[in-house]
Amino acid sequence: MNAAKIAATLANIETQFDDGRRIVLNEFISVERAAELLERYSGLDREEKRKFKSQYMARYSKEKGKETVYEHKTPLRNLEKKFGRLYPTSESLQRMNKEVFRNPLTHGVLQDLDMVGAAPSILRGILAHYNKHSDALDLYVSDRAAALARYKVDKQKFLAVLFDEFPTYAMHPEVTEMHRVLYEEVAPRVEREFPDIVKFCKTRAGGAVNKGSLLSNLFNAVESVILVRAVDYCRANDVVPSVLMFDGLMVKRDVERVNDQFLAGLHAYTTEQTGFDVAWAEKPIPAGAQAKSAIPAFCEDPQKFAAEQIEKCDGAYKDRLAMKFFEHMSTRKSEEDQESWMAALVAYLGEFVRKDLKTGEHYFRRTVNDPWELNVSEKIVDAVFSRPLHKLFPQVKQRTFDLYAPKWGPSADNGLIIEYFNAFSGFAAKKLDRKVEESEIKLYLDYLRTVVCAGRDAEFQYVLRWIQWILTTGKPSGVMLMMHGLEGAGKGMFFSLLAEFILGRHNCTTINDLGKFLKGDFNSELENKILVLVDEIAAVSQAKRNEIMDVMKNVMTDDYRIINEKYVKKYQVANTNNFVGATNNSNPLNITETCRRILALLVSNLYRNNKQYFNVLKGFVKANADAIFTYIVDLDLEHIDISHYPRNEERQEMVEASLDPVGALVKDFIEYGGFARGINGRGAVTVEQEMDIQDLYEIYRDYRERRFPGNHTLSMVGFGRELGRHVVPHEETKKLFEKVRKRIDGRMCQVYIYKGPSVVFDDE
Repeated sequence: MNAAKIAATLANIETQFDDGRRIVLNEFISVERAAELLERYSGLDREEKRKFKSQYMARYSKEKGKETVYEHKTPLRNLEKKFGRLYPTSESLQRMNKEVFRNPLTHGVLQDLDMVGAAPSILRGILAHYNKHSDALDLYVSDRAAALARYKVDKQKFLAVLFDEFPTYAMHPEVTEMHRVLYEEVAPRVEREFPDIVKFCKTRAGGAVNKGSLLSNLFNAVESVILVRAVDYCRANDVVPSVLMFDGLMVKRDVERVNDQFLAGLHAYTTEQTGFDVAWAEKPIPAGAQAKSAIPAFCEDPQKFAAEQIEKCDGAYKDRLAMKFFEHMSTRKSEEDQESWMAALVAYLGEFVRKDLKTGEHYFRRTVNDPWELNVSEKIVDAVFSRPLHKLFPQVKQRTFDLYAPKWGPSADNGLIIEYFNAFSGFAAKKLDRKVEESEIKLYLDYLRTVVCAGRDAEFQYVLRWIQWILTTGKPSGVMLMMHGLEGAGKGMFFSLLAEFILGRHNCTTINDLGKFLKGDFNSELENKILVLVDEIAAVSQAKRNEIMDVMKNVMTDDYRIINEKYVKKYQVANTNNFVGATNNSNPLNITETCRRILALLVSNLYRNNKQYFNVLKGFVKANADAIFTYIVDLDLEHIDISHYPRNEERQEMVEASLDPVGALVKDFIEYGGFARGINGRGAVTVEQEMDIQDLYEIYRDYRERRFPGNHTLSMVGFGRELGRHVVPHEETKKLFEKVRKRIDGRMCQVYIYKGPSVVFDDE
């Protein structure tokens, strides 16, 4: 090392190109290898080939090569950088992928000359400039293998220590000392002496200069000065410099001139000019892989091919790979060859995306290990898949929900058409291949019997049948289990145990906003849900309860449901919903005498607020979910009709509480066997089989005033409309009431004729 030269080099390091000088070199490559890379089946990405052809080969001359200008990049606005690494201003071998482009293109054309241990050698010179030294740096420069063995690190780790201000890993004492000298003694002086370099350094939190960035910038500046001097030496010795790298340069191949003697002279010259003792060595340039693609003209097994590509990419989709095979397919001259590759592409793409012909949206998953997402928009698909591939997405004709069918239906037309998508994705629990005894799951059965059903066997048997139904059919039972009772009694536990451990959360949902649910706005959360919890039905007006009940009857019994999802056109799916209600309100819904849709269950308070009991129960069900599933599915409960549940006292109380004035009046008419006058306690009760609407309306007004004082009085038209709800078929051929027009005392009257006795009315 030459201390005076080092000082001179560092003194001008911030303005090494103050005169505006730039480095201009001519790059030379193998034109034959370039032509191979640009062939249609070279295996290169289309965009890479386009860029190489338009930005590099279009400027290349066989005689002069490609002229490339190197200069400093200025990353900061309004500040001109005059030091640091030199970058090409146009497409250059410096920036090209080494394995794909640089090695194949320069093999046999150029020679690669590299600095030996550039970073340690240059930093060693900087330490000497400040009268410092490091045993670790001295050993590394003189014998790298011995240094790495002594410090028990690899090359990358040792070099990382040089530019890492705050290393978090353990280091050898000599390496620790080297780091201390660099960052505690040298770096502060560099920061004071090179203000321009500081401007381009990265900073840490609080604006403090990152001293690793500081030393790195200084090293890069010295490295570029040495490279410029190396270019001067090559030209002075009739060697053509061709490509400027960061720690070396590539020269036009001339083995007679560029040899060990030339490298020794280059070492001596750059040391003399800069003061930094950095040796040079030639690094062989490998030939690189053959450019020709191994893609066959005909795909023998499209399914196997697609599976192999997915496995190579660890189950993830690669659009570049798909486009590569799409281009290959498009250029096949034989129709048979084209169809074979189309089938391969359809099979490959179909593992990640499929078009839904019902909704116009897509089924999509990012990897083959992810679940399928439904109704994925075109915008998202466009962000993942290139446009030409969209026509090869398999198209799904319909969506089903079947507990026993495969996920996807049979396909046709080379896999482009798929019959259906089965939205059922399995239960959380699975069926065991053995008989499960009652004693194995006694704790859960006792919960159903003693808590949910309050010890009543008829309700217990029906609840088991109801659970069995949802586990084996995937269809709506048409009956809602309405559980009411005090807070903390265990109502919600019934749903949560089934949802979390038996059915799986993906098969269940909860309705918390009943108002939004009644409006029918954006009801996509109900799609493909086997179990739905209607949570905490609040105490509302009778009219609101009527509205809720009317909606619930349709929701529970319809075979199909229209799904309204944001930004997706409405579409029809099979109704799979079974409802459970949980409320503290004893009269949440209006239930009629013949309503067959609501089983009321008054939950027992036996374990109310007993957290220990419910925690044990939850842990038991989690551990024995498969056994519970198997036991209930295997039970012989076919004799229990799912539409006929036990009529208990709780249900009858709801019926009584649900009666409106008209319904209660009609119920009294049935008990009297006709239209009864005087049922309000005014004189003797007389029963008539026919009555004018005006007389009926007067009876109703008096009845409403005495029995339902807080209820709104209907107009005669409204009364007639409500009464009309009760004029329904009775015993197939008869009606409870018959409405006719008769002339009475010279005027036409609307007369009701009693046809009972019968039920209040059948809301089915």
